[in-house]
Amino acid sequence: MNDFPVQFKFLSPTSYIMIYRSIYQNYMALTMKTGFFILQKSALEKEIKQTSQKAGLHPIRVHDLRHSHASMLIELGFTPLEIAERLGHESVKTTLDTYSHLYPDKDQKLAARLNQFRQTPPPEEST
Repeated sequence: MNDFPVQFKFLSPTSYIMIYRSIYQNYMALTMKTGFFILQKSALEKEIKQTSQKAGLHPIRVHDLRHSHASMLIELGFTPLEIAERLGHESVKTTLDTYSHLYPDKDQKLAARLNQFRQTPPPEEST
């Protein structure tokens, strides 16, 4: 059973990028102004709420940004090991246990690539 909110399933990469970009720009402006990167959960939640409303989306939880980011990395083709390192998981097993449902067609892709490899003639040896 997927424990992510229903909204998570429908958060497109474009929506994720728009929300992330808005949050990043606002907080970078604050950082430049104050010299400190002050990030409080309540301020981040407020930013998500405002940006989501502008985008016509229901607000998501702060932690859902992490899941959206991970799913976007998977869709972009990053390996589970790369994603585990980025998310700070102690083991790639944690990443796979959490996100393996996002790899439904990976077996088919793997089989297709192996078949393609099998059908490719070996390179001729030069002497």
